[in-house]
Amino acid sequence: MPRTPSTVLIVRLLYRTSSVYVPVAPALVNCYHTDAHLFVGEVILSSEGTTQGDPLAMAMFAITTIPLIQRLKEYCSPSQVWFADDATAGGELRSLKQWWDELERIGPDFGYFANAPKSWLIVKEESMSDAANIFANTGIQITKTIG
Repeated sequence: MPRTPSTVLIVRLLYRTSSVYVPVAPALVNCYHTDAHLFVGEVILSSEGTTQGDPLAMAMFAITTIPLIQRLKEYCSPSQVWFADDATAGGELRSLKQWWDELERIGPDFGYFANAPKSWLIVKEESMSDAANIFANTGIQITKTIG
């Protein structure tokens, strides 16, 4: 069966990380090296990531996201906190912009696609103007802190 681009990406990410996370990577490669067959009256091939409810999904996502987080940490200074596919960064505006630009640039190589319209930058009221200038044309929502 031919591999789709997303299946190839999953397998590539797993092989990239398998030298570090040996115990679970082979199981994930075995599960995702081809499209999943979904049976709903007929067979539908699922080639978009993991199948809903798959107990290995979070392990796969975590393992394949760690190299992205590490790369961002190498190139950018903001502090990062990740939960599943939600990323948070804190720091100075210019370093946050550098982090965002790098996330958008390298994220797709790791299967991560940032969604600017669903992203929020929270700043102090006195930083609103600078934030609007620095993050102009990114699509990121900007708001001020309360209190």
